Amino acid sequence: MLFRSLGDFLDESDQLLTQLNDNLLQLDEWVQSLDKGHDQRCDEELLNEMFRAAHSIKGLSAMLGLSDINTLTHKIENVFDAARNDQVTVNADVVDLVFMGLDRLTAMVELLKEPDAEPVDCDAVLNGIRELLRSAGAERQKTSQADAERALAAGMAERQKGVGSLLCEAGHRPKVGRGPQAAKDSRPLFPPEDPLADLQDEEDIPDKYLSIFIDEAELS
Repeated sequence: MLFRSLGDFLDESDQLLTQLNDNLLQLDEWVQSLDKGHDQRCDEELLNEMFRAAHSIKGLSAMLGLSDINTLTHKIENVFDAARNDQVTVNADVVDLVFMGLDRLTAMVELLKEPDAEPVDCDAVLNGIRELLRSAGAERQKTSQADAERALAAGMAERQKGVGSLLCEAGHRPKVGRGPQAAKDSRPLFPPEDPLADLQDEEDIPDKYLSIFIDEAELS
């Protein structure tokens, strides 16, 4: 099962990395056509496409526990997101930095195919992206397991609160009278049989899925 999942990841990531490389070449061509100190905003559709590709790789790598790939992709995704939010101007230095990140990311994926190859050093590009985002005030931290659990607990508390309010309202139904409207109001709030009664919540949610859920929910 693990081998099949890894194979799926390799197929999907190869396509996404090819797309990212093509997109980045378009971005580089656009940057080269402008003055060095430009402050123009690049094509929003292109940025969104690159962001979604990086986000997909980040999510897939998290599911397989590929922490190094996940960390680097998270930083690359942050750059695209900061550019989308006008926190970072895409210039030649930014494009070069992302090219470096994409080169290391591709090498890390290739390393999964040939485990005996030389390990990939990403420290320089990670530090470069981190400095870029910090200087722009746009660095986003990865969702930790503790954050995911807190968010999940808060969501469950809100859900229980909502159910409690609904039950309180159900205890104050209008009196049954005569006529069509009274007959309508006298109908039970809940159906006599719950079609979901046989469904049960999972008692143990795998830790690796909680942070993925939080990231996806933030994008909604």
